[in-house]
Amino acid sequence: LTLTDATKTKVTIEKKPEKIVSLIPSNTEIVFALGLDKEVVGVTDFDNYPEAATKKEKIGGQEINVEKIISLKPDLVLAHASWASNAKAGLQQLKDAGIVVFVVNDAQNFDQVFDSIDMIGKATGETVKANEIISGMKEKLEGIKAKASAIKEKKKVLVEVSPAPEIYTPGKNTFMDQMLRLINAENIAN
Repeated sequence: LTLTDATKTKVTIEKKPEKIVSLIPSNTEIVFALGLDKEVVGVTDFDNYPEAATKKEKIGGQEINVEKIISLKPDLVLAHASWASNAKAGLQQLKDAGIVVFVVNDAQNFDQVFDSIDMIGKATGETVKANEIISGMKEKLEGIKAKASAIKEKKKVLVEVSPAPEIYTPGKNTFMDQMLRLINAENIAN
């Protein structure tokens, strides 16, 4: 199977991966949702969901431990577009060691999340399960939209992403802003 990853690189996957390393929590959550918990051999220091991910071998945080990843002998490493350009050298080392590296898109909205699930589903040979997850999510979103359409008075909302002293809140064109609009709420940061 040859797929194009988020960096527009053609990646060939010879067989269904038996050992997977995930380099970002969002990829890990998707892989577990696809039922591939036994195949996951390594995750980042930040992976805490599902709980089973906390029991997996840790491969670093902001900076990955390339030697550790190579020692796990993965068939597939799922990287992420949000930092792939900053980690080119490390990802190249993995490729040079014969490991398939697939860069997943940086999802900023629901459609892009569906694309991430689809990409990982294809890369891991779990397209049927990926399609089931996507369909289930779309169905739930439609249910939420239907309930929210009955709301007549918009609530004004501030989402605090991180606490003081460095307070962050999502603005326009963010995933959280899209979620607020979905429930007919107004993001006061816009």
